[in-house]
Amino acid sequence: MLLSQITDFLEKKIAPKHFAFKNDIYGIQFGPKFEDRNIKKIMLTLDPSLDAIIEGVKQKVSLIISHHGLIHTPTKYFHENLIKKFYLLSSAHIILFVINIAFEVAQNGILEIIANRLSLKIENLFELQDKSGKKIPLGRICTPKKFFNNTKPFLLEDLINRIKKNLNLRYIKYIGKINDEISKICIIEKVSKNSLLNALKLNCDCMLTRDIQYETALIARDLNLDLIITPHFNSEIIGMKELYKILSIEFPRESFIFFDSNDPFSYAI
Repeated sequence: MLLSQITDFLEKKIAPKHFAFKNDIYGIQFGPKFEDRNIKKIMLTLDPSLDAIIEGVKQKVSLIISHHGLIHTPTKYFHENLIKKFYLLSSAHIILFVINIAFEVAQNGILEIIANRLSLKIENLFELQDKSGKKIPLGRICTPKKFFNNTKPFLLEDLINRIKKNLNLRYIKYIGKINDEISKICIIEKVSKNSLLNALKLNCDCMLTRDIQYETALIARDLNLDLIITPHFNSEIIGMKELYKILSIEFPRESFIFFDSNDPFSYAI
């Protein structure tokens, strides 16, 4: 398979390029951008950690598809760990392709994968405009599915329990009262003041996110908007494993491997 075949599929079907933020790391971050080479083996991973790249070298992969990049912002200093990554990728002729936020917000991307995992019905896109006026579907508006003809109100406690079970979490941070009734949920990667106010206008009574500033959380509490904050790792690793399945089906003749990144955090219970 040629590199262009899989990058075209990623850019058009999986993580459309037009969903990438202006300053996002997206696409080929390491390797020749304009050379269409033959790709024999592909690794998927959440992070291009040193361990992941070493495994890629051992497995003789041609391409690594990662959710996160080697670096996330412009840097003036290359630390030793980063230099090692550059050396290994270069010596093994491995290309690194980063999908970043585009895979979060795309159709069948991480947000929708998580909604399905939590048995939430997606009703609408939650769109916000960037500085250029372009609308980006940063979230999904969902309603909770009920089972076995259950007529009881769906509570914040019920949603928390679903999340803990399906995302394999032992603890969870939230804002709100455990017996608050939940009827409309906005799933979004990062909550800003703007997105919070827009969710309220759409009559959302809960937001599910992985990132929120303390000051914005205070606004949510003051406005009685329930919030659930989950760790980045647990939802992103589920999304990347799902992408591994999608690519394996789409390109059945190619060899795909998944490197299971570890959560960088440890948790005291």
